[in-house]
Amino acid sequence: MIITLGKSQFSFIQCYKAQFDLKIGNKLAVRCADCSSRILPGEAINRRQYRHNGYLCFSCFSSHLKVATFRFGGGGGNDAGFVKNYFDQLQSCSLASPTFTTPQIIESVLAVLLKNNPGFTQPVQIQDQPKTPAKARAALVARMTLRKPGKPIVTIEIRSDAGYHNFYTWFKGQGRGRKQVNISARSLCQKSHPRYPVGLEVIAEKRREKGETVKITILKKKLYRKFISCSADQLPGYKPVIVNPILEPIPAWQRRGARITAPAELFTRIQNSEITS
Repeated sequence: MIITLGKSQFSFIQCYKAQFDLKIGNKLAVRCADCSSRILPGEAINRRQYRHNGYLCFSCFSSHLKVATFRFGGGGGNDAGFVKNYFDQLQSCSLASPTFTTPQIIESVLAVLLKNNPGFTQPVQIQDQPKTPAKARAALVARMTLRKPGKPIVTIEIRSDAGYHNFYTWFKGQGRGRKQVNISARSLCQKSHPRYPVGLEVIAEKRREKGETVKITILKKKLYRKFISCSADQLPGYKPVIVNPILEPIPAWQRRGARITAPAELFTRIQNSEITS
């Protein structure tokens, strides 16, 4: 692949620690090194970069150039552009005045791809893809703060997306230094009896015995009471366990040679001749 800009032709691009050799193409279908999308023969662009060698699709190639020239090269959101160096290669610049802009390079590469590959799907716009919105954090239902002289503050939170095995979230520290240290199940305070009470109040009783100062703040009382009393499958973060019947272990009574313990009533019924062959 050779691109034409004005009266000059180029087949090599140097752009901020990465080199693109346009002469090296893909004869077979390959995967993009960045987005792992499938690239048809003749549509990939070869990249040489430390620990990031491989082929790129056109979208990732254009994104790489824009990130390098607008963010790292130009500074302040300005386009650093490209110049022709001593070896007749395109090189990104930040100090000298650019001869070619980044959109010109991208459009010239796109024109060659459309000419060489009639079936190449042209993108709608040559621009950065929109960022996926960050997932909103679940609402806080209740919080308990534990304080003890000479030790960092411990915070236990229950959020609206809590599940049975990730019911309590433990944090240590305060402010920017706060770090998540543990995630515990709702049965943290349960004993052998299944109806043993659960909730922040049960944890607070044990912590007060150790000399810690406890403060409980319940923001959503109705939802909090529902979380500590409902079954596990009614929690919003419940994930059902799918058991594969092929991999499920065989019960002991179905195994060959296994000993079966029969109830005492069975022998009584046999003696009384209630069971006939």
